[in-house]
Amino acid sequence: MTLSKREKYLLSLAVGSILLLLTYHFMLKPAMTRRDNLQRVIPGKKEDLAEIYQLAGEYELLEKEIAQLSEEIPRPEADFSPLSFLESTLDEAGIASWSLSRTQEVRSERVMQVVIDIRIDETGWRELINFFQSLDEAEPSLRLSRFDIRKQRGRGQGLSANLTVMGVREPE
Repeated sequence: MTLSKREKYLLSLAVGSILLLLTYHFMLKPAMTRRDNLQRVIPGKKEDLAEIYQLAGEYELLEKEIAQLSEEIPRPEADFSPLSFLESTLDEAGIASWSLSRTQEVRSERVMQVVIDIRIDETGWRELINFFQSLDEAEPSLRLSRFDIRKQRGRGQGLSANLTVMGVREPE
C-alpha cells in the first residue's frame, strides 16, 4: 500500500499533533503544576527559614549566657563535702540534736546540685541564728532554700526546725 503525498502529509500532521499532545500532557502540564505549587509554598518556607535563623541566634545568645552564668556559680574546693561541712557547722553552732539526709542529686555536664534535708530538735534561737550565720559566711556554694521553725510543745521549751540546704559542686 502506497500513500499519496497528501495522505503522507496528513498522517505526519496527525502523528505530530499526537506527539505534541502527549508532550504537553506528560511533560509540560506536570512541570507547570509543580511550578505553581512551588510558587505557593516558597513564601511560607522563607518565613520558616527566617524563624529558624532567629531561633539559632537566640540559641547562641542563651548558650553564651549559660557559659557566663556557670562561670559565676561559686565552686567549692574539689574535696569539699557538704555533709561534713554541715555536720561541723551544726556542732560549732551548739546544736545538739540534729539529723542530715541527702535527698536529691541533680547532675549536668558542668555542675552537680545536692539537696540536703536537716532536722533539728530541742534547740534555741541563738543556736539557730549562729548556724544560719555560719552557713551564710562560710561556704558560698551552699544556700538555705527552705526552712520551717516551730516551738516544741510538751517536750521542753526548745525549738524544732526542718531545713533544706542546696549545694552546687563539680560533678565527680
